[in-house]
Amino acid sequence: MQELIYVPPGGSIVDLSRCAEFKFQEPYLLSEISGISGMDYSMVTSEAAGIDGVIVHGLHVPSREIPCTVYVKGDTRQKMYQNRFDLISKLAPRQEPGELRYRNDYISVKIKAYPTLPANFTERINSYNKCSVTFNAPEPYWEALENENVGIAYQENIGFKFPLCFNPSITFGMQNNTAEILYQGSVPAPVRITISGEAPSPQITNETTGETIYVENLSLEADESVTIWTKKGEKSVKLRRDSEITDAFHLVGVRSKFWALQPGKNVITYKSADDSKHARVNIEWTNLYAGV
Repeated sequence: MQELIYVPPGGSIVDLSRCAEFKFQEPYLLSEISGISGMDYSMVTSEAAGIDGVIVHGLHVPSREIPCTVYVKGDTRQKMYQNRFDLISKLAPRQEPGELRYRNDYISVKIKAYPTLPANFTERINSYNKCSVTFNAPEPYWEALENENVGIAYQENIGFKFPLCFNPSITFGMQNNTAEILYQGSVPAPVRITISGEAPSPQITNETTGETIYVENLSLEADESVTIWTKKGEKSVKLRRDSEITDAFHLVGVRSKFWALQPGKNVITYKSADDSKHARVNIEWTNLYAGV
């Protein structure tokens, strides 16, 4: 079983009347789909005198293209044309990407994508009309439908205590300020870290990668928080104080590395200039997949 649902910008999965559903039943029969599994990549390289081969500086993964073959069906020829008209309307060009959801017998995922319909539909057989639909995803990785999160709370005379959680992707170590996350995605995932409550010069480390984010020259009070977003190209640090949210990126130390969760086990530690303070830390992420 394979199924695609395209949710246009401003739409909702709970209102399927605005969505385009492609599956093995009318009105939009999904005949073929490709581009959903692994991705090609290119190496960013340079050459140097005296060195054989090339020096690899990194990898580049392009955007994802998902072509589909669809048959538009109707009980009558008139109904088929009506369904075709509705499909064109639902896939009309927008400035913002919609959300494409894919489901098979094992997994359900989503990705931001722009749909493309050809100018002309191809062959028509009775009340069937064949067409090709292509979804172009600027960011190549599939996302889980729901976010994951870990909360850490400091309790006096006990240290950091981890809440009971039944999610199998998360395990908790009971050693003071350490949490262990079993990240189930196949590619690194950025995290959104929120530190709330009293915390002078907080820092949070992914011990698995050896990378630390230092928020220096900041002393949070009991009713304040700082939120750190580590996605490349969108990195941010926001301070909530006196019911106002302001940019606090300048408070991040120059030694900082905006880390991501790596596939497998990640050991996360939290520290501050005074670990007796009652800070709370929440780490949120979305599992990312190279293919499905």
